[in-house]
Amino acid sequence: GMLGSAHSGCRDRLALPGDPLDIQSVTLSQPDAVQGEAGIGVTVRVANASEFRQSIEAVDVSISLGGQDRTGEYALLGNPANVTEMEPGAIVDLAFTLSVSQSAATGSAEVNAIATGGSGTPGAPAAEPGPLLILRHAQLEVMSQAVDGATCRNSRVALLRAHVRNSGESTANLGAAIASILRDTADVTPEFVLSASTSNTTSLAGGAEADLDVWIASDLLTPIGPVDASILAPASDARSAVDASAVAPPTSLDVHEPAALAVTNVAETRVTVSKGQTDLVVSATVANSGSVPATIQSGAPTFAIGAGNTDADYTV
Repeated sequence: GMLGSAHSGCRDRLALPGDPLDIQSVTLSQPDAVQGEAGIGVTVRVANASEFRQSIEAVDVSISLGGQDRTGEYALLGNPANVTEMEPGAIVDLAFTLSVSQSAATGSAEVNAIATGGSGTPGAPAAEPGPLLILRHAQLEVMSQAVDGATCRNSRVALLRAHVRNSGESTANLGAAIASILRDTADVTPEFVLSASTSNTTSLAGGAEADLDVWIASDLLTPIGPVDASILAPASDARSAVDASAVAPPTSLDVHEPAALAVTNVAETRVTVSKGQTDLVVSATVANSGSVPATIQSGAPTFAIGAGNTDADYTV
């Protein structure tokens, strides 16, 4: 078989065609494995029921699933310390290491083996194959992505959020979420300051969902106008290390001029006032030259005579 590990030795001239080596059992070191996982231990117990000393010429390990041979989806490595000669009536355990391909069929697989000794006649496989459940490796999928707010030069920060799901059956390990930003087709990510939320999950079980957040800010030199932002969620399978990353489709994000307030006019109800007078009203006209709303938190007039500040003489 293509995955069998052959153990060469001198063919025993006394072994007869009717004296095969039989497989008593096939056991595995774990009940399940993930696509792409390596290092699964397989123990094949071989019995020499003949009266002759025999060399172990070959041990062919096979894997089937749903009645179909899936051996080609696996790789098998024999332990160099495995014996190659068997005394009459001996029973030996041969060790192998099994690796599962990333594209292996999932479901309940069966592992069995056939040994060929010095007689040249293949023996019987194990009556009960070794069971191994093959699980889908972790894989993130972006279910949706949205942006909350707009970013402004050197001020407001926008929140980019991607909702992801692990469509695999194994846990995914997540790295820090990152974002890429395009203006038309040009990568302008360096024009922005990106920060992944510290509350983003770092582990996602099979079938589970989570939100991944990235904060986006722009500086004073960032051009005004729309850009397209996408979250990249780097991830790998926790058991097999198979890449499980996902990239969200682009979402439009606007870069605005920040709010900029300026007083354009000041008016008073009186031109002259007397000491102790309390009914003076001062009004100011304020203009916002930016492209986003502004909240005026406070506004108070100042008073001066010549170059001297006289605020202390007035109560507002």
